Formats: sequence, C-alpha cells, structure tokens
Amino acid sequence: MGRPSWRTVSLRAWISVGIAVTVLPLLVFALSHAIVTRSVIADFQRVAGRERDQLIPLQQLQASLVVAGASMERWLRAGDSAQATEYHKVRDQIETRFARVSEALVSEVDASASVARARADWTAADRLAARMFGTPLQSRDALQLGAQARALITVAVDQLDSVQRSLATTIERDDSKARRSAQRAERFAGFAAVVSVFSIILGIAIAGHLVSRTFGPLVDGAVRVRAGERGHRIEVAAPPELHRVADAINQLASELHESHVALAALARHDYLTGLLNRRAFDEMLGNALARHERVDEGVAMVVIDVDLLTTINAAHGHAAGDEVLRLVSARVAESIREIDRAFRVGGEEFAVLLFNTDRESAEAAAERIRVAVATGPMRVNGVEIGVTISAGIATTDDSANAEGLLNAADAALYCAKSTGRNRVVWVGAMA
Repeated sequence: MGRPSWRTVSLRAWISVGIAVTVLPLLVFALSHAIVTRSVIADFQRVAGRERDQLIPLQQLQASLVVAGASMERWLRAGDSAQATEYHKVRDQIETRFARVSEALVSEVDASASVARARADWTAADRLAARMFGTPLQSRDALQLGAQARALITVAVDQLDSVQRSLATTIERDDSKARRSAQRAERFAGFAAVVSVFSIILGIAIAGHLVSRTFGPLVDGAVRVRAGERGHRIEVAAPPELHRVADAINQLASELHESHVALAALARHDYLTGLLNRRAFDEMLGNALARHERVDEGVAMVVIDVDLLTTINAAHGHAAGDEVLRLVSARVAESIREIDRAFRVGGEEFAVLLFNTDRESAEAAAERIRVAVATGPMRVNGVEIGVTISAGIATTDDSANAEGLLNAADAALYCAKSTGRNRVVWVGAMA
C-alpha cells in the first residue's frame, strides 16, 4: 500500500499539525482558526445548499410551467395531438418539482405561502387543461379553457418569480457573510505570522498554505460564479472538505448555466405566436448586415402589418384578435424559406428577414406571404374572418444600416397602408 497523499489529509489533521509545531504560542490561534474555518465552510455549504435545494428547483419548476403553457398553446394553434402527451409528461414533472420546492421552503413562511398559492393556481390550471384536451379542437370551449389555464399558469410563474427574487437576495446576503468570514480568517492568519516569530514558521507556512491554496480560490470562485461567470471552475485540491465544497459550487454553476440558457431561449420567442421576438430581430438584423458588409450578401426586410386588426378586435373580441395573430404568424412562417426568419415585432406588426436575396426575389416572397394570408378566411370560434396584410420591402441596396433599412421598410409599409391595404410596396417603387 502506498503512502497517503497530502491531498487526502483532512482539515482537522492540518490544524492538529499546526498546533503541534507552534506549541503554546499558537494554541489559542489554532483553536480559533479551527472554529473560523468550520464557520466559513458551513457558510459556503449553506449558500451552496440553498442554491441547490431551493433556487435551482424553483427555476426548473418555472421552466416546466412555461413548457406546459406552451404545449397547450401549440395544441390549440396547430392541433398537434403529440402536445397532449407532452403536456402530461411535463405535468408529472411539475407535480414532482412542486413537492420538492414545497419541502425545501417549509421553514420559509412567506415563500412557502407563495409557493402554496402558485401550486393552487397550477392545480386549477391543470383541471382546466384536462377539460380542454377533452374538448373538440378549435371549439370555443377549448379556446376559453386554454386561455383560462394559461392565465393561471402565468400567475403561478409570477408568484414563483417573486419567491425566486427573495431567495436570490437571501443567498447573496449569506454569500457576503461567508466572504467576510473568509476575510477574517485571512487576517487572523496574518496576525499569527506576526506573533509567532521564528519558532512558529512552520505553523505559519501551514496556515498560509491553507489560506492561499483553499480559501482564496474558493472565495474568488464563489464571487465570480455569483457575478455570472458560469463557466468558471474552482480548483481546490485539498483539504477534502473544501474540495467537496468547490465541487458543489462547480456543479451548481453548471446547473445555473443550463437554466440560464433555457430561459434565454424562451426570452427570444414571442409567447403568443411562437415566432422570434423583437430582441431576436435586432440581433439577427445586426448579424446579417455585418455579413453583408463582409461578403456583400444581399439582405431584404419585409415589414408586415395586419390590416384593420382593431376592427376585428371590436367586432369579435380581443381573444379572437389574438387567434388571428397566431393564424397569420403560422401562414407567414409557412410561406418563407427555411433559411429566412419571421418575427413578431409589435402588436399586429411582423417582420421577415430574407437572406442572400435580391429585390425581385424579395418582392416575390412578400407577395407569396400576402397571398397566403389573404387566400381563404380564418376560422375563429366558428366564425370565418377575412384577413389581409400590407407589407413594405427594403433591401440592402436601399440602405446598409439597421436604422435606415427599417425606416425604408416602414415607409414602404405606410405607402401600402395608405394606398388601399392588402398590397406589397417596395420602397424604391414609391412615387
């Protein structure tokens, strides 16, 4: 059997060695250092435990609720029977995660009460969803039940978001306390170096090793992870206790990164239509124009406005107007190429970015979209509603910067609206 590695020596053993070599001059210091060390470890473990047992499960629960609402919406919009199965899968997941979160927050009175209210809203939403999936698709009852269920899910997510912010504040406070404890440990080690003189040089070396090779990276790593550097990894080889704390923080950082990526993806899509939203539009437009500048690849923008949506809302209700927007978005998405992208950028306003295209192709694509929307009325709550769109086109031949391209397309759209609607206008064709 080989000799044990120094990395396997426990923190208690290191403290014992320090006491042995420093004898009486460092007896009080060693005992105090052990207490401070345990306190620091406990503080970091408490922070890690709260993130692992409370914050991450809460974020996962919110994400599951969003997925459940999206499954109901896709079922109502597209009639995809697989969405019912997907909903029931995520439903079981939500129940499990509610139980886990409730248990983790049982000692937090206010947070526990908010979670209980969110769970009650979810339970009510789930009952409505069960009735909705048992109702004929596209029926008024199905749409109403779906809208009520999604509204309850939104309320539940908002309540959980409030709990999450409160937990994040508490964790940040605990983290600050842990860092202050670690700083006190560092100052105490420096004080010991002054009073121990030559006879305790080895003890000082041991204490300095513990501080510089363990607490420093642990504190710095925890601060960097808390500041948002999810890719940072804390390397603490020894002692084993702090190595386990570092591993726990590293694991939490990975889980937080995964949750952040999932939420960021949700933040780039419009909740009502499922299309990319204005944030994604601005990003992709900037990237497309940068590529145009590098390789001279043509880009066209089509700005679309649903004609007379306010009249539809007034005649049939805002829920019907929302359904019209969803149906329009579906027809727009089906009418473009796979490489192109459709966005909802405002209330009844959509945009399409056409990549690697010229003016003629852009006009043809815009006309194809207009015809797809105008051909055949849209059936909403058993009522057929005729819907048309107006579109304005601008290309990088008209302007090579984002603001100029958007202004040109908007001007063309205004021309289309003011000259009778249900038409496509290229900015270069305006009189």
